[in-house]
Amino acid sequence: YRVLQKIELLQQMGCNCDVSDYRDIPRVFNKMQLATLVIFYRIPDDDLFRLFMKEAERLKIRTGYDIDDPIFAPDVYAQNKNLDTLTKEEKKHLLASSPRYSDAMKQCEFVSVSTPGMRELASACFDGPIILWRNVLDGETLSIVAGLDQPVNSGFDSDKIVIAYMSGSRAHDADFSTIEPVLSGILADYPNAQLMVCGYASITGELQPYTDQIKQFSFSGYAGYFNHLEQADICVVPLLLDRFNECKSAIRYLEAAVLGVPTIASKIGDFRNLIVSGENGILAETTDEWDAALRKLITDRKFRTKLRENSRRFVMEKQTVNALSKSMQNEFSYLLY
Repeated sequence: YRVLQKIELLQQMGCNCDVSDYRDIPRVFNKMQLATLVIFYRIPDDDLFRLFMKEAERLKIRTGYDIDDPIFAPDVYAQNKNLDTLTKEEKKHLLASSPRYSDAMKQCEFVSVSTPGMRELASACFDGPIILWRNVLDGETLSIVAGLDQPVNSGFDSDKIVIAYMSGSRAHDADFSTIEPVLSGILADYPNAQLMVCGYASITGELQPYTDQIKQFSFSGYAGYFNHLEQADICVVPLLLDRFNECKSAIRYLEAAVLGVPTIASKIGDFRNLIVSGENGILAETTDEWDAALRKLITDRKFRTKLRENSRRFVMEKQTVNALSKSMQNEFSYLLY
């Protein structure tokens, strides 16, 4: 979606642009012939990358590099405890390939990244311009949200308070485990509370006694994701407080907010830059803060309504492709002219 958002935004600005899988060599070379700028997204320094860079040099095309996670910083990537949930072979491959991303980055004229944390990290290995290009709500997302008039049947009763945990990757189990003790206490104290887990997540021993209050849905497409999320009263985004997650974008907050679902998120990454705690969401660091936030949202309908309205207004006004095109005029002028 990050690549497609760029295409959408640049086309709105009147730019003729296109995208290609970097492994489709004929298509890449064909598109480069009439280009004035090429942006490489998360491509390692390999024979193909060097081939494209040589062609860009021959054609005198400007080059940029876009990346949205710190895979280029081996020391930070190695500290990501979520990698422990992968197989040894998967983890070994990811860590071994990490320097190839920074090597590719260094060969380009500029770098664009998704969060302030990423910009700070990239500045340690890249001396050129670094542009903050956030992940936002794009046209596809807004179209899906506008068409949500027939949500799927979750099996929840209307008088339940549904707490949603949405996960798109097996590598988030370590994040989820940070609030499992809190969730087990909440489910014990509030029989009307229900936990909806969508995607990849493991329900461990602490939550096992409350399986009758838990519903799990397998990973689905993007429209299915929103169909489930729409039914939630609260969205939780727990993250380990480490250097890797300091680079995280707040896309899961944006997705919940556009549906009017109040979010509690770990106070890290771009969540703490976009969420004003108590106004358009809640930030939590400690177990006690997570517990207090959940209890407040479960018991205070008026507060839930406030966060729901404020969060949706904020993202629709500030965190869409249209809003981004207006707020980044200087950066885009640098890119395109």
